Amino acid sequence: MKTLTIVLLFLFIPMVIATSLEELNLEEVEGQKIPGPLKIALGNQKVNLIVSGLDTEITLGIVTQKGVVVKAGLEKLENPTLIVKVNEETINRIESSANPLLTMHNALKSEEIQYQAKGLLNKIRMKMVITFLKVAGSFA
Repeated sequence: MKTLTIVLLFLFIPMVIATSLEELNLEEVEGQKIPGPLKIALGNQKVNLIVSGLDTEITLGIVTQKGVVVKAGLEKLENPTLIVKVNEETINRIESSANPLLTMHNALKSEEIQYQAKGLLNKIRMKMVITFLKVAGSFA
């Protein structure tokens, strides 16, 4: 479950803790369900998640279908519907935060987490996710 935070970062749900990029075990991620209302926005996506560390950059290719992660690997996907870029320091700050949803919202707002959604519908969905993070973070 430690790997899940890094991979589910594109889902904007810091549920568990990953201590470093070296601990990635992507087999744990496949089959994970996207919870609640986020399934609407992120349940059918092809995502390239680019995580940069001090000396390295890793691209994770993640495919979701019907609200479930069906594929996760260390390869760049062709024709992704969503590209997310983040550095390891930002991930660590979100994980250690007392209010991870608000911290993630602020990281998106300050462009420490950058995303590029392909297509009008995906852009609208991502705006909904950001709004959800802001609202949910204010109640935490």
